[in-house]
Amino acid sequence: MQTAGHEREVTSLYRAVAKAELDDLALAGFRQHPEGLSFEAKLFATSPEDAARFGRDNFHFDEVPFHVIEMRVPTTIAEQFEWLTLDFKPAVSVSGELLPLLNRHAMVREITPISMR
Repeated sequence: MQTAGHEREVTSLYRAVAKAELDDLALAGFRQHPEGLSFEAKLFATSPEDAARFGRDNFHFDEVPFHVIEMRVPTTIAEQFEWLTLDFKPAVSVSGELLPLLNRHAMVREITPISMR
């Protein structure tokens, strides 16, 4: 957890996304795929390195580049998310019902595109 501004605690979470999701995120925020082709929840890593590992695992077969994004949200909101372990790495699941809350309070930035070649 990090502190920003007036001692307001902020939690940074990270996600590997394809270009299409990155573009959709800029337009509509975090949401389920409009055609229902995704999980209802959104999964995040707790470090950029783990997000890149998840990205390499998830985009390996498609061989498409992916982008690692950082999402900063007030810690009081992040505490409502489900904290778990996936593939031996800490992860955070944000349920579909919490995505509107996340979208109202999150600040998102791209960290880096990562090539799969």
